[in-house]
Amino acid sequence: MTTQQERWRDRIREKLIGDDAAGVLTNDGAGGLSWEEGGAGTPGPQGEPGPEGPQGPPGTDGADGADGSTGATGPQGPASISVGGYVVCTNVGSSYDATNPSRGLGFVEIDMTGIASVVFTVQCNKVGTGTQSWQLWNETNAAQVAVIADAGVAGNKTLTTTASGLALAGVKRLRVRALSTVSTDDPLYYGASLRFG
Repeated sequence: MTTQQERWRDRIREKLIGDDAAGVLTNDGAGGLSWEEGGAGTPGPQGEPGPEGPQGPPGTDGADGADGSTGATGPQGPASISVGGYVVCTNVGSSYDATNPSRGLGFVEIDMTGIASVVFTVQCNKVGTGTQSWQLWNETNAAQVAVIADAGVAGNKTLTTTASGLALAGVKRLRVRALSTVSTDDPLYYGASLRFG
């Protein structure tokens, strides 16, 4: 290769390929020049990370878990409740709550939810000739729960009745009341009990 050809080679390399090109420019033997490609260069350094992309949409909710086991049964309520004590119902009256004594025979407040029946028992002394009635009154709802009508002979006695098919829910105030078909009867009230079922 002549000096002139070397100059052309360097100029061609500078103009067309650049000083940093990897390869060899050679004489092809016919007075021409040929370029032989060099090997791949060393990879350049990694660029800076790009900006963070937008947050994707939220995923769907997972399936509901299985229901837990049923808790233990709570303690049973009282089997029987006592209501009131000794009262002399002088001139008891022919309507309920006609006198203070016939009104003050005691009351209880109890959650009636789930209670289907109640056994109402009264101990008394029948004094007088009329039919004497002892009523269990739901004062919360102004409704009768049970009643015992005593048309028997005079004297001490225990009277019982059962009210079934109850469908009361929540706390109720239950009160004992008295009357007689003869307003001047004077029954003695000893007390009552309520047994729930």
